[in-house]
Amino acid sequence: MSRGECMIFVDDSNLWIEAQKFATSGNSHMPKLQDSDRDPRLRIDIGKLVESLRRKHRTQGPSFLYDSRPPPNDSVWESFARNNTETNIYDRDHSGKENEVDNSISVGMTRNATELRVEAKYNPKAAEKKDKTSFIVVTGDRDIMPAVKSVLECNIRVELWGWKSGIANEFLDLAANDDLLSVHWLDLVFNDICFTAYRSTRRVKGVDGGKTMVLRDVSESDEDAICDQLLNTRQLFWKTRLDRDADLCIEFPKVSQIERLIIEARKLLPGITILSWPEYRGPFFDNDHTDAMKAVNTYELLDVTFSAKNEYDDEPQRISTSTSYPSISHKKWTLTV
Repeated sequence: MSRGECMIFVDDSNLWIEAQKFATSGNSHMPKLQDSDRDPRLRIDIGKLVESLRRKHRTQGPSFLYDSRPPPNDSVWESFARNNTETNIYDRDHSGKENEVDNSISVGMTRNATELRVEAKYNPKAAEKKDKTSFIVVTGDRDIMPAVKSVLECNIRVELWGWKSGIANEFLDLAANDDLLSVHWLDLVFNDICFTAYRSTRRVKGVDGGKTMVLRDVSESDEDAICDQLLNTRQLFWKTRLDRDADLCIEFPKVSQIERLIIEARKLLPGITILSWPEYRGPFFDNDHTDAMKAVNTYELLDVTFSAKNEYDDEPQRISTSTSYPSISHKKWTLTV
C-alpha cells in the first residue's frame, strides 16, 4: 500500500562529485585511493537511486534533475529521463560556477510547495495529498537552505539526501529543531546504487608504456573480478585491450614506478602472467614495432575547460617503441624514441 507521494529534486553535480570523493575516502566498500581525491570511474545506477529514494512504498511524483555543462553528461541525463525525471540543464558562467542550477532548484521547490499549499487551502482532497507528500532533495549545498525552509513553512515534509562529507552542518542543525526535516546519508546505500566502471566512455588513442602492465590471456568475463582485486593497489587505473588478442592492458595514470605495482599485482593475481609494457611488446609486436590500439579509456574530473574535440577525437594513432616514457596527456599523442 502506498505511503504517499514523493517529489524528487536532484542537484546532479553535487550528487556525482561527492560520490566520487566518497569512493576514494576509504570505507567498508572500497580501499582508500592514495593518488587521487576523486574517483572518476564511479558510476551511479539511476534506477536504483530513485528506488532507494522512494523507499519502495511511495509513489514517485513530479521529479526534477538540475545540472550544468560543460561537460556534457547525455547518458546520465537520458537515464534520469527514463526514470520519469524532468531534466533541466544550464550552461555554466564564464568562471565555471553553477549559479543558475542552484537558483532553478530553489525556484522549482518553492513553486511546487506553494501550489500544494494553495490547493490544499480550498480543496480537502488536495489537503490530504499535501499531507502525504514529501519533497526529496538530493544535495548538501547550503545555498538550497532558503528553499528548504520555504517548503517547511508550507508544512510539507522534506527529506534531504546526500553524502555525509558533503552535507552542510546548517541542515543538521535545522533538522534537530524541525520534525518535518530529516537528513539521510547516501553513504548507507552506496553498495545498492554505485559501481565502478573500469572502462571509461572517453576515447583517447595511445598508451603510456611507463604506466602500463599487460595481463596475458584474460577472458572478458574475468575482467571485472580482476579489476576488483587490483583495487587493493590503492591506485587509480583503467583497462583496455589490444586489437589483436585477449591480452588486457591496465594503465595507472598517476604512478611514477610501474615496476612496484607489477610486483604487487603478481601477488594479488598469482594465476595470471603479468608483464611490463617493454617485456610484452618485444616478443609480440611485428618488425616495425608499431601497433594500433583500440580506444584507451581514460578519465577526467568535471572541469570547465572540457573540450569536446579533445575528448572524442577518433583520428587513429600509432604507438612506436620507446625506452623512455613521457607523461600522459589528455590530448592525442604518440610515444617516440
